[in-house]
Amino acid sequence: MGLVSMGGRRPRWGSALSDDWVFDDDDPATCYHEAGHAVMAFALGGTIECLRLGGEADEFLPARFGECRVRWDGFAAAGALPMKCREATTALAGPVAELMHAGRDAAMEDLLPWREDLRVARANVSEMPGRGDPDAVLRALVVSIRQFFSDDHSWAAVAALADDLSAHGEVDTDDIERVCGFWLNR
Repeated sequence: MGLVSMGGRRPRWGSALSDDWVFDDDDPATCYHEAGHAVMAFALGGTIECLRLGGEADEFLPARFGECRVRWDGFAAAGALPMKCREATTALAGPVAELMHAGRDAAMEDLLPWREDLRVARANVSEMPGRGDPDAVLRALVVSIRQFFSDDHSWAAVAALADDLSAHGEVDTDDIERVCGFWLNR
């Protein structure tokens, strides 16, 4: 069993990307970011314990614009995706969803401003047995996340959770399971 908390500072950009990133709270972008974490975690078998806007500094993370806490239980089944891969994929899913919502490419290089998400993903990849080149694994994960979110039902789950999060500031576990279950089981 494990609990992973994701959240962090989110970059804001103007009409063109530059080296001068400004971190700002942009509600729709933050909602899509956190919803991306939640939908991916749900799809990989996690239970989302907390999905909300805002977040005070705690033992896991600094103060942040949004938070998604995931509990992973019981993945000893044969053929189950290794835990470290699940956690790395879930960490990268937030930035990928946010970039896709903004109509931007979601290649590995585009994720560099999300340092905390990348740190979590990289740490998990480095602990995966037989992983090969960590950067190649991270790039492959980003491609697979983009493909997953490109599916109409997967993206509908992200959009529905982002809408709920925007409207209420927090989405409870039952609502997350209802939304994700509806869209991902079609």
